[in-house]
Amino acid sequence: MSSAPATKPVELFMTDFCPYAQRAWIAFLEKEEDPANPKLFKYREVNYYNRDNSETKEFLAVSNTVPAGYDPQGQPLRDSLPIVYWCDEQWPKRNPLQPSSDEGKAKMKALIARFTEGELSVGTHTFQALMSRDAAKSQSHWEQLLRALTELGREVQASGGPYLLGAQFTIADIALFSLTERAQVLLPHYRSLAIPETDDLRSFHQWYAAVAARPSVRITRADRLPRSLAVQPFAATQRAAYLIEANEGMAHSVKDIFRVQLAHAPAGVSSSDLAAAIRQRDAEEKAKAKSA
Repeated sequence: MSSAPATKPVELFMTDFCPYAQRAWIAFLEKEEDPANPKLFKYREVNYYNRDNSETKEFLAVSNTVPAGYDPQGQPLRDSLPIVYWCDEQWPKRNPLQPSSDEGKAKMKALIARFTEGELSVGTHTFQALMSRDAAKSQSHWEQLLRALTELGREVQASGGPYLLGAQFTIADIALFSLTERAQVLLPHYRSLAIPETDDLRSFHQWYAAVAARPSVRITRADRLPRSLAVQPFAATQRAAYLIEANEGMAHSVKDIFRVQLAHAPAGVSSSDLAAAIRQRDAEEKAKAKSA
């Protein structure tokens, strides 16, 4: 990736329901003089279901996952955290997203690794609790998620808060917030699993509220914009309902079937057929079991 200062808007291919794209979106908005009127990047909403769409084809020439894009020199940008780091390095004096000391940077990277990898991975346990059709496995991941969020809260408390490294909002907060938002929205709806308001989790909830209050984060969590309704094949407009609709295929283990159903679906309306997708899923699993 280029490290030359940006001279024209960065091209960013995004989907507004993706937690990883949300990371890049927050980081760029943190660098804006007016986050409500961004100048540093051009946001390009991608419908990755329809691979015949011209915008989608342009996106797929760079990457098959969002966020992705081009820097001002035309060099590709790929993957959420590398893009977030790149963004901070372009505008290091505007709301710096990394501690100034090497020790602080190392601490930040260790926190990111601790809560995105291994046994305390917030994303892994959130999505496994959501996707698992085995109740015991789902419950196990839920318990591990609560443990991870409790530990996250302890890190915030030890730092003095309100963020993971104390008073400074950093890439560690960006890396984890979008995943915890999915846990807050999707798990209560699909699995009746709501993060409790207990003493052990008080510091987590305080951290979540502090991050959610930032202008950059509020923008990414607002209800859908016209650009989304004009592109994405979903009907819900309110943020939580939209995340629930966009993740329905994942929650019912029919994501790939939905992808086919939505390949040429119109934007702004609900076109997936869950009942048909479940019948197809069950038939395919039955046929696979017979042939085993």
